[in-house]
Amino acid sequence: MAVQTGRHAGNGVAVAVSHVDGDDRAAPLLVCVPGGGFNRHYFDVPGVSLLARAEANGQAAIAVDRPGYGDSDALTVEKDWFPAQAAILDAVIGAAWAAYGQGRPGVVLVGHSFGATIALRIAARMVSWPLLGVAVYGTSDATTDGMTGFAQGIADLPALTPMALEPAMIRSFFYGPDGTYDPAVLDAAGISVAPAPAIEIREWAFGWPQDAAGIAATITVPVHIRMNEHDAVQDVNQEALDRFAGLFTAAPSVDAAIVAGSGHNTDHHHAGEALQLDQFAFARRCAVAGC
Repeated sequence: MAVQTGRHAGNGVAVAVSHVDGDDRAAPLLVCVPGGGFNRHYFDVPGVSLLARAEANGQAAIAVDRPGYGDSDALTVEKDWFPAQAAILDAVIGAAWAAYGQGRPGVVLVGHSFGATIALRIAARMVSWPLLGVAVYGTSDATTDGMTGFAQGIADLPALTPMALEPAMIRSFFYGPDGTYDPAVLDAAGISVAPAPAIEIREWAFGWPQDAAGIAATITVPVHIRMNEHDAVQDVNQEALDRFAGLFTAAPSVDAAIVAGSGHNTDHHHAGEALQLDQFAFARRCAVAGC
């Protein structure tokens, strides 16, 4: 696989990307946004890599280090963290589209977890590049009591305090029961783990549930939603899925389902390949018929 790396500027902030150039020009450019506590390598863990599967399917894709993560510039805001991320990445995607979008029909956003909420914020903006659809997973309009309690426990920390994820926390929060993933993926995925700033965790736990409905209602492109059966970060059941999907009142279509046999980090589970292929198919449907 020929993964290329680069940096693109948005609002004065340089953002690092990994890029694969699929050979099917009829397929949209996927822009993949990782969640809290993970860098762009979340989408390129050996053996379960979305980027590798994208390239094998002729699909162009980029994965970003969000501002404050990995090889991207720091982000020093101490409030409205997610709106700031969305504004920067909107501009970065415009630059990436100019660099990688030649001859392609447009862009489909793929956002995981915290990155899903940012992707939805971007999709709600008046973007200058051709947005065709948005695929989100690992998020809803609510969080579990455990996640809310964790955010409450760091309420008094300075906003930019880095919160390192311990192995036991990674295992319990982000992975499903034994047998739903290859144990070797925990070591392989170590390249993708990065500290999350306290402000990010707090805004996701307390701010996103209040903001979700208003943001979702303004999105006018097709939406693809997946929740995970064994998710420790959000409550997952059919009622919760239907409620969240029902927020997208202006979207021309909403494809929503629960992924069986998966924890929060879907891509790293046995169910990950089927999910990724489903996201690729959604992107192509957006290009052909607007889903």
